[in-house]
Amino acid sequence: MYSGAVVYGAKNQSRCLAAVCGDHEEGHRFLVGAAGLREQPHNELLLLEYFEDTNNVREACTYRHPGEIWHISPSPRDAALCFTSSTRKGTDPACTLWRLPLPSSSAFSPSSSPTEEGNQSASQSSVHRSPDHQAFATSTFFPGGGGITGDSGKTHNNHQQHNQSTPMEAIISLPPITTTSSSGGGRVRCVLWSLGEEAGAQEQVLAVDEGKATLYSLSTSSTSSDNSAQEISSFILGGPEKGEVQTAAWDPHNLYKVATVQGTSVTHWDLRTGKPSGQASSSLPQIAELAHRHGARDVDFNRSKPYYFVTGGEDRLVKFWDSRKMTHGPVKQLAGHTHWVTTVKYNPCHDQLLLSGGTDSMVNLWRVSSISSAPLLDLEDGHDAPDLRVKEFEDHEESVYSVAWSSQDPFVFSSLSYDGRVAINAVPPSEKYKILL
Repeated sequence: MYSGAVVYGAKNQSRCLAAVCGDHEEGHRFLVGAAGLREQPHNELLLLEYFEDTNNVREACTYRHPGEIWHISPSPRDAALCFTSSTRKGTDPACTLWRLPLPSSSAFSPSSSPTEEGNQSASQSSVHRSPDHQAFATSTFFPGGGGITGDSGKTHNNHQQHNQSTPMEAIISLPPITTTSSSGGGRVRCVLWSLGEEAGAQEQVLAVDEGKATLYSLSTSSTSSDNSAQEISSFILGGPEKGEVQTAAWDPHNLYKVATVQGTSVTHWDLRTGKPSGQASSSLPQIAELAHRHGARDVDFNRSKPYYFVTGGEDRLVKFWDSRKMTHGPVKQLAGHTHWVTTVKYNPCHDQLLLSGGTDSMVNLWRVSSISSAPLLDLEDGHDAPDLRVKEFEDHEESVYSVAWSSQDPFVFSSLSYDGRVAINAVPPSEKYKILL
């Protein structure tokens, strides 16, 4: 049973967070990538596990990783496979597919509860701390809690102390990408896994750097050393004058379409032609040149409603688009941040819900019922439920760079700020029941 936010403090600065998919363990699993100083020979990839029954989080495993981790992309079908994009002083940027040795949840009983002398009651606050790092105190009363309530010297030992890192197996390293970007290119901004049904061990992934996209066919097997990535096609994502591509998202309703955010623009691409898509030969290319003033930062598709996707940008706005009418402007926009919106994520199962995070250290939970696949009704007056910000989560003190919905429960999510603070929260019960009932 949820009893409030749980905050975990990693040892290093971090920029990327992802939910482990294809996982059938008891807990909710998230990967966190460290982006420490370049002089450090190794950073870490952390596997965090959260148990809602006891509202506890633990560091289930620590993987030794070469270089700063800028992007994590777990396989949607195999929990042990994960891409990372990283940089390391004196070497080329790397994009590597790893096989992770995953621990069993049986090593940590979710029914067990910390019993340290001096532990605070559940109605006050709980503190979770990684080795050699400061403790963070958070309110455990839900839904009224969720904010930082103060500093505390009491620590719940609800995670294992890991003194050594677990090695990972590097399966495939994608070749460095050379682009026409003024910065020289090379670092992969994101790796997108195809959501189609691949046969056997064949997978397709799209690697996107500052100005180029490359489609690969992967051959992976846990019993064979003959793992490889074969390039299928590639194309340039606009010229260097448009700025660097920040990230991309694969359209779950059309496996030939991808959206990118580059500079101030948002573009809907057709992978078959390598050009911005149009509904017909006479249609205008689907590009929003001034989607976000100063710069666009993130994009995500609605998995339940075709054509719709969301972006966040440096104009502090969250904007919703119809890929058939992008030249007409956004179909809706939300204003709820005081600085850049760095990350936006649709709920994978209930598209009435959306998360946004920004450099104002805020995480906002939105209800966007009016443009969802199943608009909600207000049970009191029978009219459509209004679009609104359901709740502000104030668990962070630095810029929030990533949010992720749990793959085990669509109402549980986590967020990550640059100081390595990971907050795990849940949709308030009142909002959850409006969707389920």
